[in-house]
Amino acid sequence: MNEKIKKLVLAVDDDPDMLWVLQDFIADFGFDVIAVNNGKDALEQTRNNKFDLIILDIAMPVMDGIETLREIKKVNPGQKVIMITAFRDEKMVSDSFKEGALDCIFKPFDLKNFREILGKVVGK
Repeated sequence: MNEKIKKLVLAVDDDPDMLWVLQDFIADFGFDVIAVNNGKDALEQTRNNKFDLIILDIAMPVMDGIETLREIKKVNPGQKVIMITAFRDEKMVSDSFKEGALDCIFKPFDLKNFREILGKVVGK
């Protein structure tokens, strides 16, 4: 049987409404999605699953997105990660690129633009 294998995306955001939007939108685009609301759970997921992409919020309590990204890269150096943030803080964005993020999307984001970036990164 030649079934098409769905790509797996991890969505991480501490805002439940944003997490729901991300999960719903990514699933509508044809991906399987696991959604978590903090960096610690994101790290646990990366130890237990192989993700085609992680979408990671920068500003989260306890373990921020940059620290989470740093730890994810220790587990899987080649992991594709796109950061999202509501803050226009150049240092945070710069730090996320230094840690290996492929892109950074500012909230509120245009869903068409988000779809294009998602497709480009995971080859869909």
